[in-house]
Amino acid sequence: MTYLDALILGLIQGLTEFLPVSSSGHLVIAKAIFGVETSGASLEVLVHLATVCSVLTMIRGTLRDRIVPGIRLLFQALGRRVGWGAAWEQESFRLVALIVWGTVPGAVAGLLLGEHLDRVFSDPRMALMFLLVTGVVLQLSRIRPVSERPLGFASGTLVGLAQAVAVFPGISRSGMTITMGLARGLNPKLAAEFSFLLLIPVVLGAGLVSFLRPGETGMGDLPVGPAILGFLAAYISGCLAVWLIMKHIRKGMLHRYSYYCWAIGCGGLVLLQVM
Repeated sequence: MTYLDALILGLIQGLTEFLPVSSSGHLVIAKAIFGVETSGASLEVLVHLATVCSVLTMIRGTLRDRIVPGIRLLFQALGRRVGWGAAWEQESFRLVALIVWGTVPGAVAGLLLGEHLDRVFSDPRMALMFLLVTGVVLQLSRIRPVSERPLGFASGTLVGLAQAVAVFPGISRSGMTITMGLARGLNPKLAAEFSFLLLIPVVLGAGLVSFLRPGETGMGDLPVGPAILGFLAAYISGCLAVWLIMKHIRKGMLHRYSYYCWAIGCGGLVLLQVM
């Protein structure tokens, strides 16, 4: 693991986790084309944790005003100090509950498809073809209901299912979840923030496993210098990506990322063919 490897992977992860162009797909492609080497899954987990820090930084107002009160209500409901029905009436509680519920489909998909995903992640051609699919999905973000709707159980479930589809490299997690949220009539800002928040339990879970089992993930063998550089690169570029995608969603420009996905997908397939 070199400093250049860490820098490349950190920048790719930070920019592509939130921009709807598939971070996992870009990591697979970078390893194949640039020959980037990692110590098991260690650096990938670390840069994912950096992107979580980016989210916590960029939407700290939502965390303070909605997530913290929602978590408080959840514990009160679990302790039977507040009725579940009364808690559900509060928007902050619904948001927290649906974040938890929305991570379930992705976790189930990961467990059921684990062995198959290992083969898919080793094939950059699959990632490139799935990038073409992502481009089609992003074009669908232009189709939205006329009136906006609040975040409810049906919308949270469908966005969670969209996240589950994104276990395949090349299928953009943010692209799938934000497009589904917009299709359900969510406010663009809410659709984006709900997508970002759904990332947190998944990454924290993977990070916890890596720290508890450093020998299996290679975390114990990761050089300190490249690890710090990769983390900082992912964090800074992740903050930039969150700011950029929020700006583009408000302007209805999400579909424009499809052209990038198609260009990279087609160009990458041609490049791999001649290599």
